[in-house]
Amino acid sequence: MLHYLVALALIGTSTNIAGSNFLLENGIEPIGMFEFLPIGLALLVVCTLLFAFFGNRILPNILSIETQTKKNDRYFLAHIYITHQSSLVGKSILSLNDADLTFTKVENAEQSFDFNSDYIIQQNDNLYLRATSEALKLFYHKHNISETANPLETFKSEIVELMVLPSSFIANTTINESNFRHKTGLIPIGLFRKGESISSNILDIKIKTGDILIAEGLEEEIDGVRQRNNFIVLTQQPKSNLPHLRKGFIALAIFVLAVIVGAIEFYP
Repeated sequence: MLHYLVALALIGTSTNIAGSNFLLENGIEPIGMFEFLPIGLALLVVCTLLFAFFGNRILPNILSIETQTKKNDRYFLAHIYITHQSSLVGKSILSLNDADLTFTKVENAEQSFDFNSDYIIQQNDNLYLRATSEALKLFYHKHNISETANPLETFKSEIVELMVLPSSFIANTTINESNFRHKTGLIPIGLFRKGESISSNILDIKIKTGDILIAEGLEEEIDGVRQRNNFIVLTQQPKSNLPHLRKGFIALAIFVLAVIVGAIEFYP
């Protein structure tokens, strides 16, 4: 509330100051420091009541990145060693494709390479995949994988906003059909479309040019997406970043001090 009251003072905008100086230069009494306050307070009360009763109907239902990510389970990085008894031997990664699993890398005695959906899993391979804890538990149970022998590790992820370009492989198709997760390594979280936020069942929604995808992944995966011509990276931030409230209070204190200095005319 204090912020809005400060904005009602003469120094609330540079236009007010310019107008006051113009009047003074032309021999007219300048605008007082709190001359706008009565009408400003009236408008503040009316607008506050308006948004209190009708705000939910007026404003679009847009969720912040932080809010959307909180609705999703934490993702883990799993390392799975393939023994000769594993049911995964002889299967392709494509056959294991799941909306809740993302294969990131395959290692064997000869080489280490990024995932290939056509790769056939062999004995002594090391698979690296990323998924929620619940999805990994189901995967372990289905393929008789020992959880103690293949522990989960948390990874430092980042959240990114991606605008879909006309040339993008995902344009006019769905996230599932385009194999988005395996082509980018990113985990889709939400979708923005013309002021509307969609955070559920986005995997089967046909993506259009101009849509903004919210995704989560490692920094190197986001850099890989940035180097291609499928998306424009709009914003990127660590998932752990929180607003710096302390800096906001400092800025507000400076603003209030400026009003006080102006009110007592302690300036040239």
